[in-house]
Amino acid sequence: MLDTANIMTVAATELKYISLLLDKKFRGRGKCQVTNDETDAYFKFDNYWINNIRLKSKGFDAKETIIYVDFSYPKFFNDNNVELIKTEAERTKVNKELLKLIQEFSNDKTLKMHHLYYLRVDVAQQFEDIFEDYHQAFALAYQTFVESMGIENKSSKKYLQIAGNKDYTTGFTYRYSDYKITVYNKTAESNKKKYIPGKKSIIRVEQVFTPRVFKKRVSKIEPVMKLNEFTMAKLKREYASFLEEKLCDKLNLVLENQSKELEERLIKILKKPKPPLRAEIKDMQNYILDFEMVKNIIKNSDIDVTERMKYNYVKWAKESLVDTEQNGSTKTKFFNNFIRLEKLLFNITGIKTNIEFIQGIPKIDSLKY
Repeated sequence: MLDTANIMTVAATELKYISLLLDKKFRGRGKCQVTNDETDAYFKFDNYWINNIRLKSKGFDAKETIIYVDFSYPKFFNDNNVELIKTEAERTKVNKELLKLIQEFSNDKTLKMHHLYYLRVDVAQQFEDIFEDYHQAFALAYQTFVESMGIENKSSKKYLQIAGNKDYTTGFTYRYSDYKITVYNKTAESNKKKYIPGKKSIIRVEQVFTPRVFKKRVSKIEPVMKLNEFTMAKLKREYASFLEEKLCDKLNLVLENQSKELEERLIKILKKPKPPLRAEIKDMQNYILDFEMVKNIIKNSDIDVTERMKYNYVKWAKESLVDTEQNGSTKTKFFNNFIRLEKLLFNITGIKTNIEFIQGIPKIDSLKY
C-alpha cells in the first residue's frame, strides 16, 4: 500500500555540522553538496532505501536546521519497490530506523517520532491483468479527473497505442495542484525489452497525497501530518473520501453523457431504411465503454422494427466491435470493460463498486468503504 514518502523535522544543529556528519556516515553512498552561503545542502543516495536528504537553514550562524528526507518503504526490505508494504508493523519498523538515522546524522538525540512530519505520502495498489485490455477504462478515469478537478498540467499524459510508437508502460498520469495519480504497467517498466504485450502483467496505481489534499495543518505556513499520529487505516479512509468526491461522484455523470451521446448516434442510424450499422459503429467507439451499452440501447430503442430485427442489429454491432478488437490498429477491448472498470476503481479508491443499468443508463453504485 505505501511506496515512497517525504518527511520533515527540525534539528537543533548547524547545517554545516550536519553535512559533515552526513558525509562521514554515508561515505560511498553519495556526496553532500552545500550551497556557497551554507543555507542549503543536498545528499543524493545510490541504490539505497533513502532517496535523498535535503537540509535548509537561515545561514551559517543558525542553530537549527530543517531536514527533509525522501525515502522508500518497500526498498527498506527489498532491492526494489515491486512488493509494497501493507502493515502497520512494517511502517513502524522503517520509521524507527529513520528516526535513529536522523538522530545520528543530526547529532540531536532529543528528536522523537512526534517531531517527524509527513509532507508527502505515495499510496500504491497493484493487481494482475492484461494491461492493454484497460484502454477504455483508463480513458474514462482520466477524462473524469479532468472533468472533476480541472485541465491537466504538462506532466499529465494518457495511454498511447500509436502505430510504430506503442507505449505499453503508462496507462495515464493526471496531476493537478498537490494531487497526482499514475497508472502504469509495472511489468513493462521493469523490463521493456522482454515485455510481451497481451500477457498478464502487474498494473500499478500510484497516488501522491499531501497534507494539503487532506487539509491537515499544524501551522498556517506548512501543512503536515505527524508520523506518530498517522496510521494506514486513517490514510485509507482519508483518500477514499477524497476520491469518492473527486472521482466516483463525477464518474457517473461522465458515463451518463457518453451513454446519451452513443444513444443519440445509434438511434439516428437505426432509423434509416437500411442502417449501415457495421460501418457506422466504428465511428462511435470512443463512446462505447462496454458492448453492453450498445446492446441495451438497441434492445430498448423505440424504433419501428421487429424484435428479430433488433436481435440482428445487436449481432451486427457485436461483429463490428469484434472485428475492431482483432484487426484494428489499436488493440481496444469492448467486452467486459465494466468488470475492468470496477477492478480499476477499487485499486484507485479502495471502494468496491458495482455497475448496472438504471433507466437505460449504466450507473456505478454501492460506493462503500
